[in-house]
Amino acid sequence: MRLPFVPFLLLFCLLPVAAVAAPPSVAVKFFIVNPDDSTAGVPVTVTVEARKQNNQVDTGYQSDVTLVAGGSATGGGVVDIVNGVGTRQINDLVAETVTLSLSDTETTGLDVSSTQTTIFSTGSGGGGGGGTPSWNQQKFWFRDDDGSEITDTGYGAENVSQNTNITNVPQGTPFRLRFAIKLGTADGTISPRVEFKEGIDCTTGSWAIITPASASFNLMASTNFDDSAPTTQQLVGGLNFVAGKILESTNPASAQSMLKGQSTEYEWSLKAADDVPLGRTYSFRVTNDAATLDAYEACPTLTIQPPPSQPISGGVTPTTISFSGKAFPGAQVFVVDKDSHRETIVSQDVITNDDGSFNTSFVGVLKSQHSFGLLIKDKEGRTTQTKFFNVNTLADDLVEKDIVVPPTVAFVRSVVTRGDEATITGFASPRSSVVVEMDGTIKKEVRVADDGSYTVAAPTSMLEFGSHRVRVKQLLSRGEKEEEKESDFSPTKNLVVSRLAVPKTDFSGDGRVDIKDWSIFLSRWASKDAGSRRLIDLNEDGAIDISDFSIFVRNIRKR
Repeated sequence: MRLPFVPFLLLFCLLPVAAVAAPPSVAVKFFIVNPDDSTAGVPVTVTVEARKQNNQVDTGYQSDVTLVAGGSATGGGVVDIVNGVGTRQINDLVAETVTLSLSDTETTGLDVSSTQTTIFSTGSGGGGGGGTPSWNQQKFWFRDDDGSEITDTGYGAENVSQNTNITNVPQGTPFRLRFAIKLGTADGTISPRVEFKEGIDCTTGSWAIITPASASFNLMASTNFDDSAPTTQQLVGGLNFVAGKILESTNPASAQSMLKGQSTEYEWSLKAADDVPLGRTYSFRVTNDAATLDAYEACPTLTIQPPPSQPISGGVTPTTISFSGKAFPGAQVFVVDKDSHRETIVSQDVITNDDGSFNTSFVGVLKSQHSFGLLIKDKEGRTTQTKFFNVNTLADDLVEKDIVVPPTVAFVRSVVTRGDEATITGFASPRSSVVVEMDGTIKKEVRVADDGSYTVAAPTSMLEFGSHRVRVKQLLSRGEKEEEKESDFSPTKNLVVSRLAVPKTDFSGDGRVDIKDWSIFLSRWASKDAGSRRLIDLNEDGAIDISDFSIFVRNIRKR
């Protein structure tokens, strides 16, 4: 049942809006990437990034933000930010200009002033009608050639991220490269053709088509799929997906007709030639049978890696980066290379040892000073505190042993009524101890379970109303003759102790229920996204109805 909410806005228009403070972070703002325009009824993917002061994406940022869509558009709601980037799909059945804005519902304290607009125009048979089509290479994914279109993995490891460049490809090694392509402006036809060149850039330079006999990279016949098998595993979401092909001997692909707003994906089975120069970096792109596309949002690159003991021309020896220590079972371990221009994931492993121990390494030909970071995510996707180590790659290797990784930390509920227990949870090394610290003074120690999980119930009766800083570290017992070893602290999380009887209605997490929460409630009530609507199921009966509205109204009157 949909309620006529507009009159209630007049009742609450004078409610105070409190400023929300949050601890400092590398990221300082959320930014809405300018989305494509579309046709009424054709969804648009909106990308939100957590950016640093210099406008680079903070790839270690994990907190979420809410996207608000104006007009008659649907699809707004909480954007799941992973490694600094998140997306939501916006749709509108009415031809209009939709204003997109942000709301800091998760109390991050980041700037949320970014806005954009997207235009939904009148369609023509669901497409764009006449005019000049525009083609956009949107995403890419390097993959192993070890299975079918659905079962193969990211290059070198399971679930390697999309848009992740790789720097550890040996000579003579097979791999697969997938591209996502979107059509805008008007209907059109494309014959996707994959090309390569030396250097980092998708728009300039001398490009070469990849054939079974081309230099440096070749099309490679694979035993894992049939040539021209259709793609179904999508890099881009939404209903407007047109299956492309996986190719091992065909380049360019046969012509594909598409409607405005539709996306497709093509994947080629490739091989680095046996004599491709070591230490060189190469870029890849798709063209429309040699015609450059209109936009290249993401440009895949890879670097050829020599064997560990083999120097390249000029006597430069490869650098070995090695990390080992204790984390938690099932975690993903990433090695991140950070130079003056960008951060790149160069290695990924999954911890399979029951005790959480890991040993990961990367070998590459690198110049001058670099900084390498160890990024670890637990099996529920939470990230530990990232630590970077500097190394002069012309002269030294980097070997860091006996690293004790900080625990991950989360709350079952980030807003609690004073007197209730706050439940803190996360992962650490099995059978270690976790010390929880609140506001730098209150401490509590618990043992970690055999699976690496821990749970702490913290009383709140003695805490002041408002926000409290929580962080954790782990302690490892090294045996009778060895000293106890401890990790660094985890990232700091904010726990809000509220005056509210039902803090679940405090959607913004600022310890009060006011006009901001009212706006979020309305947005989620009108949303067609099931996950967004579940967040306002205040009586937890599985239905969004007048009972939930009644609970919210009672709480907003108690402000």
